[in-house]
Amino acid sequence: GGADSPLRAQLDPFVQYCVDGLGVTVVQAAIRDGEPGILDLGALLAWLGVQPDTRRDRIALLGRGTGGTVALASLGLYGERLRGAISIDGSATVAQVMPIRRPVLLVRGLDQPPLDASSAEQLLWRLRGAKINSWFVAPRDRRDALSTPDEQATAWRVIAQFVAAQLVE
Repeated sequence: GGADSPLRAQLDPFVQYCVDGLGVTVVQAAIRDGEPGILDLGALLAWLGVQPDTRRDRIALLGRGTGGTVALASLGLYGERLRGAISIDGSATVAQVMPIRRPVLLVRGLDQPPLDASSAEQLLWRLRGAKINSWFVAPRDRRDALSTPDEQATAWRVIAQFVAAQLVE
């Protein structure tokens, strides 16, 4: 997500599974990068909070690339309104990680990652050092990509397990 690769309206089977099967509202962070994008997300969360058919206690962020970075930063800023975040090929600074108190799943290599797996592991250890429930998925051989259909399917299964285990009461 993000300005570099905006989402188009489409049926996403994974999001539909989260919504219909698990009752989780999934916000895909495909918004402006940086502070304006995080403020946009804050406005969206406020709007979702007053929708009568939305479970306000089951809102999760899902972002890719820049959207994954925004998901992590927003989880730190709006954590009281969110259940957790899935960051696919996103990054975060120490200052963005420090306020996070909700579960996080970091996925590396599902797209073309801006970070290598070792940088992502450093982010993971920062989260775990702060006692945040954190999961991590990355290519076993450090090629920087989950390139085969089987590898990608496995990553999506782990994402589904994370949502079911960590974001549903």
